[in-house]
Order: sequence, then structure tokens, then C-alpha cells
Amino acid sequence: YGEFMVYPWGYRKDVPSGNDGALRGFMNKLQYINGYDPAGPNNNFPGPASGASDDWAYGKLGTPSLTLELGTDFRNTCRYFESSILEKNKRALTYAAQTSRTPYRLPLGPDVTVVETTSTNTNNGVQVTVEASDAARAYDTQYTTTRQSVELVKVYTEYPENDTNDDGGQVMQRRSEGTNSFVIDLDLDAATGTNNNMIYVQAT
Repeated sequence: YGEFMVYPWGYRKDVPSGNDGALRGFMNKLQYINGYDPAGPNNNFPGPASGASDDWAYGKLGTPSLTLELGTDFRNTCRYFESSILEKNKRALTYAAQTSRTPYRLPLGPDVTVVETTSTNTNNGVQVTVEASDAARAYDTQYTTTRQSVELVKVYTEYPENDTNDDGGQVMQRRSEGTNSFVIDLDLDAATGTNNNMIYVQAT
């Protein structure tokens, strides 16, 4: 317990992993959600732990991994778990799942904070309004990866980027000077030929 997040490597306090910068950026986004302090090499290191599952997963599979030290006691009450542990860590794990497609890249870039769709007068047309920010969902807004400008928003229909089924029919619009708000017009008939569509949005 202790309300912190342990990430590789955990066996020595002065040995950062090969993806240390990306893992710190990932922890920065998770900390915004659950408030837990990151704990890794040269960064609030809690003490050596050899053979831990997070080190094994990273070393063997190359996947970003962490151990969530939940709560403030070995035996927090069920009431405390439900009110102070469950929801914020469920949101943190949901964010981890959402970025798992490219886990060392997506947490370092901007997050899409608003997506709104409005029907247009064209047949099966829709206007997508997107807001994105590099710092809005970061705990430490002075961290290196929270001070980048948003350059591009990509909208995909039916399949997200890198999906093996389709190229996604992406539409892109570059950033307007001085704003992180984007408006993109889609012709869904031309993009997918169907009336029921899934839209995926990514900012870079």
C-alpha cells in the first residue's frame, strides 16, 4: 500500500529502463487521474524488489508495466475502497487500455479532451469539433511532454489508425494558430458508404 505507482526497473534505484522517458510520461498522465506518485529509478524509488512481475513483463515482453500500491493501509475498509480507491484507479486503468495500441507514444502526445458531432445539410454529412491539449490531463504541466503544441488532428471512420482491416479513411486538419480547437467536415457516404459509422479521433 502507499498510493504510488512502481515502474521498471525495480531492482536497483539507479538503473533506468530503456523506455524511462516514455514511462515517466505515462506515469504523469496516470498521476493526473489517480493522484498516486510515480516511483521508479532515480524518481522516488521505494526500495529494491527483485523478481517483481512488472520488471518481468517489461523485460520479457517489452510492455509498459507498473504496480499500483493501493490505499493507505493493508486493511482499508470496503467503504474506503469504494469511495477512495476504486473509481480513480479504474479511470487510470481505462486510460492505460486506451493508449495500449502504441503505449510508448500516445501518452507522450496530446489528449483529445472534447469531441462533438453535428449533422450537416449534406447527405450523411457530419461536422466534428475536437479539442486537444498536451497539458490538460497531465499532473506535472512542466514535464517535457506536456509543453508541445498540437499540430494535427486525425479523424478515422470505421477503423482507427494502424488497424489491419482498413486504412480508416482518415481526414486531417492542421492546427489553427493560437488555438487547440479543430473543426472537420466529414462526408460519411464517401468515406464508408454506410449510414452507421464509428469515428475515431487522434491528436498529434
